[in-house]
Amino acid sequence: MVFDPLWEVAGRYVRLQRGTKEARGLCPFHAEKNPSFYVYRIDQGAAHQRFVCFGCGARGDVIDFLCRIEHRETKDVIREIRDQVGLSRAPSREALERIARRRQEADALPPPPALYEFAEEVPAGVPDLWNPAGGKTAPIFAPKNDPREPGGKPWRMELPVDRVHEYRGWRGELLGYVVRTPAKPSTGRKKSTPQVGWARNIKLADGSVNEGWCFGSFPVPRAVFGASAVSAARDEGRPPRYLIVEGEKNQEDAARVLSGDDDRTVVSWVGGGQAWAKTDWAIIAEGDVALWPDNDPEGDATMAALGAHLWSLGCRSLSWIRPAAGRGKKWDVSDALTAEKWSPDRLRAFIADTAYPWSPALAVSVGTAEGTTPAVVAQISSDQAIADRRLSNAERATFGATRKNALLMFESVPPEPDDTLPGLRRKSVGSIIGAGGVGKSYAALQTALSIAVGCDLWGLFGPAMSPLKQGRVLYVNGEDDEEEIWRRAYAMKADLVRRYGDVQWEALVPYIEQNLVVHCTVGTDLTLAELNTLQRLAMVQQGALFPALMEVAEGTRLIILDTTSKVAPELDEADSVHMTAFMRYLDRLARKTEAAVIFVHHMNKSSQSGKGAQGQGAASGSHKITNNARWQLNMWGMSEEDALDRGEDPETAWSWVGTKRVKANYVRGSAALWWRRTDCGLLEGSEPPPPTTQERTAAEKRSTLLQHAVSPAHVTGAKVSTLKPSGGSKAGFTSMRGGVFSE
Repeated sequence: MVFDPLWEVAGRYVRLQRGTKEARGLCPFHAEKNPSFYVYRIDQGAAHQRFVCFGCGARGDVIDFLCRIEHRETKDVIREIRDQVGLSRAPSREALERIARRRQEADALPPPPALYEFAEEVPAGVPDLWNPAGGKTAPIFAPKNDPREPGGKPWRMELPVDRVHEYRGWRGELLGYVVRTPAKPSTGRKKSTPQVGWARNIKLADGSVNEGWCFGSFPVPRAVFGASAVSAARDEGRPPRYLIVEGEKNQEDAARVLSGDDDRTVVSWVGGGQAWAKTDWAIIAEGDVALWPDNDPEGDATMAALGAHLWSLGCRSLSWIRPAAGRGKKWDVSDALTAEKWSPDRLRAFIADTAYPWSPALAVSVGTAEGTTPAVVAQISSDQAIADRRLSNAERATFGATRKNALLMFESVPPEPDDTLPGLRRKSVGSIIGAGGVGKSYAALQTALSIAVGCDLWGLFGPAMSPLKQGRVLYVNGEDDEEEIWRRAYAMKADLVRRYGDVQWEALVPYIEQNLVVHCTVGTDLTLAELNTLQRLAMVQQGALFPALMEVAEGTRLIILDTTSKVAPELDEADSVHMTAFMRYLDRLARKTEAAVIFVHHMNKSSQSGKGAQGQGAASGSHKITNNARWQLNMWGMSEEDALDRGEDPETAWSWVGTKRVKANYVRGSAALWWRRTDCGLLEGSEPPPPTTQERTAAEKRSTLLQHAVSPAHVTGAKVSTLKPSGGSKAGFTSMRGGVFSE
């Protein structure tokens, strides 16, 4: 066995940002928000690697690290290495729990103070950043550096310059610079493009506060690179026609050539490929936009994502420029103008001849070695491309698969419906709606256990121990921690032993072990759906929980998500767009896994008392929650006033929970049923409480009407007539008015 060096061992516990000779991350031994934990790579041998935390003082080699993180003695760690047994490649559960506690403590810490404040624009009279005659920039503050650390870099640095790009705002004001440094292969130095602005309150690690040129990141949302040219074109009344290229160098080179009144205004964005999402494109989306990506898959993916964003902003005049034939990887407009010496007329002709109409529908996903690169542009020739939405092959195949044999449906016997709960079919979505504190989570967990063992253990949906279709259940709780779920499960076991005895419980154990899977997502970032905040739009996208469930839900009969606000915390329940997208994800989850999906959700305040609790509109938030569910069970508590009206003791009103299946698209809804709640919160089916005064009055009226309707005095001598429809059909029907049949 070759024992892993410290970089690899520490990397199992800490997310390390690795450099050439050092790596850093958040310390696993204390709570912090700014990385102060360093692993130094003095040479390739594991024996010479050391770690140090400048926050808590922890330091040592790989053995010290393992002893400290795993709470083991030195001799035990050395013995395992010596005997070539090796420590487990996976961190121990105890170590991960300690790290999780440190992360929770770190989350409670106040946010770290900003290291600098960029001026809204570079003040007049400040020293120049770069003197072309000197070859290097003026000294630039680097507040993240600390020369006092081993291998630390200086607080102020002078950069070698290949090119300096001015970054100006919409009014032409100077916001800062993007400095392009040259590569130096002999030393392994790569080219870089750091952002530099004039900053105040620059806080260095020695405690000093300074003002001057500073490395950093320009505030978000940013103006496009070339914003002043856009404003000038608008002021001159030129048509809003834009060319978007990738990179500051491409923008400047193309803008120098395309300067005529009929030319497109050239723009780009500041930062790397994905930094387009930090830029405000609203003004650009109002015009006719041509997209020119770099000639590689990454450039295609980046520009396609930006094009989709412009489309979402309302831009419907988009075109795509393919690179000239035979050009190498990363070929771009600067290569055409500088290396190949294209003339302005040739560039204009190339753009006019190769640009074809484009929309997000013309983008497809193409697999790569690293995974899937989203939205890589399809190779479609200009004579095939159209501005309207165009089906991809996958979409065409999907639509073709939706066609069914209509005649077969009329003439053959359909399969029997597969109900997981009464009225809740597999591959459909249902909900449990209830006020706070009525026992929604207990109802969800008891339902999960009942399906796992194949019978209604507590009589929640029918007689106790009546059969239910047995199957695998995934119960996902994002609201309660592991200990609370544990207490509920133990209370359920104790109640079942009391009801049916130890022998019956032991008979249930194999089914529970085989069919019931419980996940507690409290304290994690796992969500079913989340907002794409980078694009500053109300765009709902899949969270990590969705593919996670897809991976483990094969063969599952029921998935329960408890609760909506925890599995999709970023979504606004009152926003119909958010909730429509959320329900579509639930429906997709149900269809793809062939499981029934139940989500637990809160009841709105106006429905928590009175008849409103028994209506479909009781769910809190958008009506899309109810409209897009196929099944809905409402839960409400008994008020003290209701208890008095029923002749019940108000002190025990809390133990009554009213339920009603208010929606079941495939069967009739049910009448209101009542459950009793035990001292620990467990729910059980029960005989209903005495009726209210209103219910008694309504029952008496119904009884009187029924007696009146069947009285012989009202039907003696009645004439029954068959009425023919206007179409001449022989089929007849009768009409009844006032309880007497007449023509």
